[in-house]
Amino acid sequence: MDKRERERVLSSRQQPVRRRARRAEEPRNKRVNLRVNATEFRLIELAAERANLEPGAYAARTVVAVAKGDVVPLPVDEKERLQALADARIQAKRIGTNLNQIAKVANSEGVVLPPQFAAVLARVDKTLTDIDDASLALMEGGA
Repeated sequence: MDKRERERVLSSRQQPVRRRARRAEEPRNKRVNLRVNATEFRLIELAAERANLEPGAYAARTVVAVAKGDVVPLPVDEKERLQALADARIQAKRIGTNLNQIAKVANSEGVVLPPQFAAVLARVDKTLTDIDDASLALMEGGA
């Protein structure tokens, strides 16, 4: 494969930057000027790239979404709290599956082995504590 062909293949893999379609309703003719430093601009560029938009279009779309309440920006610690709740929820679902498996064994054989049951109960207790802690932390944060 020669250099030209390689460049053609590589360029065909890149998605073209999507442009905002013209709106039938009111045109966007008002401007908001933002001043950001080089690091902030690079962050905007990267986010715009992920959204397949130009930085200005990305900034406009994001600002309007926040202003309309479609997107609610969260501080990093709030995101961590929400992630803790989501993780705890996943663990609770897994525990429920384990309890169902133990119940199936108990129903079919008439015996539940104490070590298995104790292990599942310990996981239930830990997960419920994690959910409670995360919920309290979120409520104390004002959310």
